Amino acid sequence: MAYESNVYQPFLLVLAFALFGPRGRNREFLIASALAALVTVAIAAALPAFGPNKIYGIASGWDSILEALRVGSHRPLHYVGIVTFPSFHASMALILTTSVRGNRYTMAAASIVNGLMLIATVPIGYHYLVDIIAGCAIGAGSVYVAMRSSEAYLAVSVVPRAAQATQSEYVVAKTSRRTLSSKP
Repeated sequence: MAYESNVYQPFLLVLAFALFGPRGRNREFLIASALAALVTVAIAAALPAFGPNKIYGIASGWDSILEALRVGSHRPLHYVGIVTFPSFHASMALILTTSVRGNRYTMAAASIVNGLMLIATVPIGYHYLVDIIAGCAIGAGSVYVAMRSSEAYLAVSVVPRAAQATQSEYVVAKTSRRTLSSKP
């Protein structure tokens, strides 16, 4: 169940952040998720690798696709998901957990569920430990970039508005003084 929580947690978080969450948290969460997905897919496409299931003779839906990618096949391939290196589940576990920071009860629940997702990634997701480490690194980098981009967005969109308001108040005050001083 924890392994599949990668499917429904994002929907719950987007809804919760839209209704109750801190301002800008949806932007941060979606940027981090999209960035992690792009980096993970790019690496997985450039380095198609078999998971431990191949070594132990456990069949998976990915085997035929990975074999076609490795020989350079140009035929259309059916979609079965991202394979072994890096682990997108590991990236999302980190992103989902850090997204709820600031609320200790939600953070505790997210830490437990996403910690279980990380643990389940090895036996259920057919990953090596290095896949999980790489996925967590991608997740951490994505969160960092998303947080910095949110800070930059707020600096550009909020501060100038405040400065404009202050400048407008200054002009109004200066105009009012002129009007008052010009009266006899």
